[in-house]
Amino acid sequence: MDTSAASTLANLLVGFAIRVRRAVTAIAVVAAVGGLTACVLGIAAWHDSTPAVVLVVLIGVAAVAAPLLVAYRARPIATAVAKPTETATEAKAYFSSLPASFDLEALAQRVQSVRQTQGSRRLWTLAQGVRQVTDLTGRVAPDPKVQPLLGAFTPARLRGLWWASLASLWLWFISMLIAGLALLTLLVGSIT
Repeated sequence: MDTSAASTLANLLVGFAIRVRRAVTAIAVVAAVGGLTACVLGIAAWHDSTPAVVLVVLIGVAAVAAPLLVAYRARPIATAVAKPTETATEAKAYFSSLPASFDLEALAQRVQSVRQTQGSRRLWTLAQGVRQVTDLTGRVAPDPKVQPLLGAFTPARLRGLWWASLASLWLWFISMLIAGLALLTLLVGSIT
């Protein structure tokens, strides 16, 4: 692969890493706050019922623990984001060492064309680029031992990170339902 295409893909990877880290951190913080809120409100509302308190505490602890798992799984990406120059250098060297293929060249051209397009056409071009990246991910995966910063972007690591993030979101949703019910219980109890 030529140097400009490798540079384009390397810069894309660094930008992707920054966005992933921000999204994962936001999900983790929201889920943890939701879990703590559900615990406090649930215990306050249903302190008389042991099974309800146990259920609230279990869901609340899971909602707080899931973001810790997300933070643990996101650590390699955070390391890569903390060293953008080194990550870009590793990515450029990695993409340069790959044999030239039509798929990689097409992806590099699509990334360059996204920057030049406007409006809804840009969104369509970006969606097509994401599809190409997804298709290539399984075939083109860096070795974590040779490229430690790029190792954070292996398909298995990213899949695990997204599953942990989704679990955090679901636990947040459940904990917010519990918090809402607990708040409603406390309000009705204060009126009567």
